[in-house]
Amino acid sequence: MDKTKPPMTLDEKFKIVLFTILYCIVGFPVGFTGSITLLLAEKKAPQSDLAMISLCMIPFSCKLLFAPFLDSYYSDTIGQRKSYIVPCLYMSAACFLLMGHYSVTGWIEELNILPIILLQFTNILVVSITIIAIQGWVIADFQPHFVHVGGSCMAIGTALGSLIGYTVTLNIISAEFCQEYLGTSNELITLDKWCYVLGITSIIIVSLVQIFVKEHIQAENIHSLRSVFASIKKIISNKNVQIFIIYLLTRKIGFSPVLASNSINLIQMGFPAAQYAQMSLFLQPGLIITSIYVGKYLPRGQEFTWIIYSYLGMFAITVGFYIYIQNFIHLGGYNQDTYLILVGLMLIDGFISALMHVCQLGFILRISDPIVGGTYATMLTSITSFGQYVSYAGALFLLDFVPYKILVIFGWIYALIYIAIMKEKLIDLQFKDLSSWRI
Repeated sequence: MDKTKPPMTLDEKFKIVLFTILYCIVGFPVGFTGSITLLLAEKKAPQSDLAMISLCMIPFSCKLLFAPFLDSYYSDTIGQRKSYIVPCLYMSAACFLLMGHYSVTGWIEELNILPIILLQFTNILVVSITIIAIQGWVIADFQPHFVHVGGSCMAIGTALGSLIGYTVTLNIISAEFCQEYLGTSNELITLDKWCYVLGITSIIIVSLVQIFVKEHIQAENIHSLRSVFASIKKIISNKNVQIFIIYLLTRKIGFSPVLASNSINLIQMGFPAAQYAQMSLFLQPGLIITSIYVGKYLPRGQEFTWIIYSYLGMFAITVGFYIYIQNFIHLGGYNQDTYLILVGLMLIDGFISALMHVCQLGFILRISDPIVGGTYATMLTSITSFGQYVSYAGALFLLDFVPYKILVIFGWIYALIYIAIMKEKLIDLQFKDLSSWRI
């Protein structure tokens, strides 16, 4: 589509590293929430307590509520995006330091979840706001030819941060893991001290960004909150955006009966929860490598061509998961063979999901209007998260009333009809001129 492609500037190459590091810090509390949930489950915390911990993730579904304010109110001296990134990440670091100081380990032992909920909710809230600001910064600072690279920055950075906050956390505080794999007599570090490490690391990086990284001043900005909300109305009334929103809301419905229930089904059939969690240690590098490859070689303007391929791959992998789950007991339950089979399936699923995720993010960043980049991109990414959440939650709800096999078959039928109807419409979207997406 693009016959002339300008070279990437040195500043843009630097921004790739910068945005990836910032997204990594954002991933710390996301992964840490999963660690807290598993540690509480090991202490036999009530399901109601675990459900309350999961509510800490609600701010991710509400980012659109904050986005208009970020595009309207900021300090010209500090920078439109840094006005929020710097204080929010300092607050995230403070949450980790407070958990370390007041002993989150003691709270977990005593099943005292209230302070955990308060600090983790605050932590997730401030990094949700940070994501909005980073997305707006990506759109403003990259040339149109390279703005899709921001999707890879987000995928790689958040994957690394989540890996550190979840898998690394659970392993280095586990005496069993450290004895078996690291040769130490005890855990490598306590959870409380690890909170200090995460907090201090965040402070150091954010301080360097605050002091040394300058934000480019945009020639045109919208300062009126009313203008930003008017822009949202214009965005939603755009026919191209409407088709894209329909896709974002419905794309996972056909696969959700399998994907939403995989871990639950396996753990109920005897797959150890700790071993299931540790598999992400092998899967995250695949996600990162895929994100790097896609971000580097994906042709600009062909995102939906690869999303369609990913969709067909997703269909195939759900068939594989279904066959595996149906035969898990016949294969002897949890053993080395079933573990390796699951690792293989999850590696393929991770590759396909990463391809689809990076293509979607790249497309969103490419079409977003820089004038309200934070609001535009955040609206679409929030709808992306909402569509997946509702699809998975709906599937889990229906599984209480509809047999698993029947619901899976209906999902597959839906997926085939869906791709037949939507394919040409989606392919057409990627060839639309950027002016047709502007407000």
